[in-house]
Amino acid sequence: MVVVGAASAYFFAADHVMGGNANVAHAAACAVITTVVALWQCSLVPAIAAHAFYDACVFVWA
Repeated sequence: MVVVGAASAYFFAADHVMGGNANVAHAAACAVITTVVALWQCSLVPAIAAHAFYDACVFVWA
């Protein structure tokens, strides 16, 4: 599970390279946290909800 979670975080973070290194690091941290929560809850719904909430906050304050 650790390898799959790490691979998921890697590919998610790699998709955010246009924002620079800080954005990649932030995306990797968020990916690890949401992966842990999704595995803990046995559902993707918390990860999807967290991503939607984060995006909504960024779009409001940007």
